[in-house]
Amino acid sequence: MRELEGRAEALAGTFNAQNVANTLWTYATMGREPGAGVMRGLEGRAEALAGTFKAQEVANTLWAYAKMKRTPGTGMMRGLEGRSERQELSALKLKLKQVEEERDDLLDKVTRAATRMFNKEDLHAANSELSGAQANVEALDMQLSSAQA
Repeated sequence: MRELEGRAEALAGTFNAQNVANTLWTYATMGREPGAGVMRGLEGRAEALAGTFKAQEVANTLWAYAKMKRTPGTGMMRGLEGRSERQELSALKLKLKQVEEERDDLLDKVTRAATRMFNKEDLHAANSELSGAQANVEALDMQLSSAQA
């Protein structure tokens, strides 16, 4: 086991996020504490890569820390929190783009309908739908602004 730990300590600086998460998970699953050098290497690498961790890697890493009764370093936690905020912001941007596309499609439909027909009831219904889509875009704009703040 010492040889394996020595190898892990030597390579920890080259690990990707999955390697870090899997190594921590393995130690926790075995009920063993990594040596101080291995832990420093893993934690340093986790901090450097925190923004690239996938959800499963975050879960495995935090589970391992909890199982080993350790507290992750402040830098690593900041990185993981930043990752989460970036994902939320990306999701909001994607939703906003979808709503804007829906709004544009609806606006096109309303415009085409207006050029073909002058039926006030049909135009009123289309305008109501457009207003609803615009309200959704405005709500998402507010969420996006608050997420960026």
